[in-house]
Amino acid sequence: MGSRSYDATMAAYVRFVLRYRVWVILVCLAITAGSAYALTKASLGTSMGRMFFGESPDFKRYLELVEQFGTDEVIIFGIEDIDILSTENLDRLEQATARISEHEEVARVLSVLDSQRMERTEDGGLEVIDFAELAREDQAGRDKILKRLASDERSAGLLISRDAADTLIAIEVVADAEREAEVLPGLVEGFHKVLLEEGFPEEKIHRTGFPAVMAEMLSESIYSLTVIFPASALILFTVVFWLFRRTWPVYITAGVTLLGVLWTMGFSVTFVSPSIGLMHTMTPAVVMLVAFSDVIHLCSAYLLELGSGKEKRAAIEGASIDVGRACFYTSITTFFGFLGMTFVPVPAFRQLGWVLGFGVAIALLIAITIVPIFFHYMPTPTDWREGSSSRVHDWLDRLLSWCARVSVHRAWTVIAGFAIFVAVSLYGVSNLYIESAFQGRLAEDNPVSQDLEWFSENFAEANFLDLYVEADEHEGLYDPELLAELAAFQDRMEENPHVDSAQSIVNLLEEMHEKLTGEEDSLPKSREAIAQYMLLFEMAGGNDLNRLIDFDRKKTRISVRLENEKMRASYDLGVAAVEDGAKNMKGASIEPTGLLYMMGGWLDDLILGQQKGLLFTFVFITFMMSIGLRSPWIGAWSMLPNALPLIAVGGLCGLIWDEVDSDTLVMAMYAIGIGVDDTVHFMMRYKTEAERESDPDRALKNTFNFAGRAIVMTTVVLALGFMPFATSDYYSVQIMGTLLPYTLVVALLADLLLVPALASVGLLKFKTPASQQGEVVA
Repeated sequence: MGSRSYDATMAAYVRFVLRYRVWVILVCLAITAGSAYALTKASLGTSMGRMFFGESPDFKRYLELVEQFGTDEVIIFGIEDIDILSTENLDRLEQATARISEHEEVARVLSVLDSQRMERTEDGGLEVIDFAELAREDQAGRDKILKRLASDERSAGLLISRDAADTLIAIEVVADAEREAEVLPGLVEGFHKVLLEEGFPEEKIHRTGFPAVMAEMLSESIYSLTVIFPASALILFTVVFWLFRRTWPVYITAGVTLLGVLWTMGFSVTFVSPSIGLMHTMTPAVVMLVAFSDVIHLCSAYLLELGSGKEKRAAIEGASIDVGRACFYTSITTFFGFLGMTFVPVPAFRQLGWVLGFGVAIALLIAITIVPIFFHYMPTPTDWREGSSSRVHDWLDRLLSWCARVSVHRAWTVIAGFAIFVAVSLYGVSNLYIESAFQGRLAEDNPVSQDLEWFSENFAEANFLDLYVEADEHEGLYDPELLAELAAFQDRMEENPHVDSAQSIVNLLEEMHEKLTGEEDSLPKSREAIAQYMLLFEMAGGNDLNRLIDFDRKKTRISVRLENEKMRASYDLGVAAVEDGAKNMKGASIEPTGLLYMMGGWLDDLILGQQKGLLFTFVFITFMMSIGLRSPWIGAWSMLPNALPLIAVGGLCGLIWDEVDSDTLVMAMYAIGIGVDDTVHFMMRYKTEAERESDPDRALKNTFNFAGRAIVMTTVVLALGFMPFATSDYYSVQIMGTLLPYTLVVALLADLLLVPALASVGLLKFKTPASQQGEVVA
């Protein structure tokens, strides 16, 4: 569509909106009512399966395995400084675990009540003794029993702390792919309440485990909606009033942005998902901030048109045409910028990409429709250089004048400065190492993080990698050679610095063999002996043999306790285990699984998807800029200020952090999706002025006056508006208030200094009136 054709279409649309304004308002009210009704049906939270794994076959396989052997979704409560083997505390613990076990979401509960030791009987048999029962029978000697419990291989560091002063309760949650995440906080708080009601002191209770982290993530979702969004809105409205020094821009931006937020969220819960997850809770603030940009450009243009002497109706049309053209391209580029998220192989990000893309498009439609109606009904405003607002714009004039002077007269110096900045940033980018850890995403002063530190000091880590060893034959795990290879495999696993311990049926058989024969670190030597040991253990009252080995004696689980919850490290360890098993274990295969392992497995796929999304976004934006600017050459060069913020944030992260969370790359998609707006506005206006003015310096000056002012204003608004996100305890939300404002400032500097400098040296050169006239004559 040519510029004249577009201008005519936009003018016709504005006239249509103004002519049928009452009907337009009624339609908007109807859509608003429908969106509000849809939101009443929404729920906060989503299932882990829908959020992360979707229809992943690996996740389905994980659910099949944990249904038989037990899940690694465990809520862990620690109780510090307690005489756990006293009769009073054992009674409390028994009552608490019994009540918790009755909950339908609980698979089983483990505590010191389940701690057992094996003893050889006088007749050469085996007796399994419960430590708790032993302590009940001998309260006077419970200190000695506690020391024996703290030295027991299957309990030390797991159910009892290393110094025997603390204990824990591990609650395995039923594996359910469709369980809503909003259920988790209720579970955690409900179980916590049970412990309080049974008499355990509040100040001595700690919590950890993946469900506890998910519960905290949901709390952050609520915080985003109830605190961050209102705080961002308040800041935005305050800054708009400060910039314009009048109230009507505040009313207009408030009305348009809140409509955009309501319509977007209504679309999300109606057509995308009825559940609002953690990532979606950022949508209102993001849509509001993007909508603010469009409205500020329209208000600024309207005042400039009035200041040039145009009548009210002509000023409305002129502002809508000039800004609307740029807003049209910014909305398309921002739409596809957010759409780049759909390349990420995570359902939550794919959904977020569509929702934000829709939000950007609808925000433009609302702005270009509702704002002219606002302008029509409100009195004609006074010149914004009159009164107190003149001081703000005098400051803006000086800033823009300095930028124009430096970028034109010291163009090569500016370009060299940016080149040095890019070189340093690229060095930082080369040092990037992507890793993710859910609990690591929480702030250090978050209660869950503090509890995690307490657990790390007193217990083994609650992070697991499950390795399922399956023999080739029925009852293959009765083979002593295979069990010997399995024992050697476990020893090699425990040598890995990322591994705290590895437990399987091998440990049980070694303990039994030692008790019965006195041989340490040894296994029975025949199939018959191995079968008899397992039968003997069950007959003696041993617990949970079915959690270690299946009924057919063909498959067993090795539970590997990890030193940390780093996803990539967990996945790499699982891959190494498979390779080790294939090389050293005959007659069996190894299958790794677990939540950390699966998340680490798609970490590279996630990064690749993010890279594809960024590439898609850059290619499409370059294509759109080439069309809008009528030059592939200029379109390509215009992407430099858009790429610069991404290079800058990547460089900063690589320089200050040893490991960078994968969600940082998603923030990069936000940055290009939002930051490209100002470049489009500046370039589109410069093209217009260059085609009007024969003097390039004059064209740049007009561009700074018309578009530069609004660009500075929108960047200030956006940067300050995003800052409340920095108050979140969750990293993925927090960086929206730290790294994203940084990228916006870098984008602003690139637009106001680098773009004019490139234009001054002839790399961005549009046709002047003289060249156009020459083409016509020719």
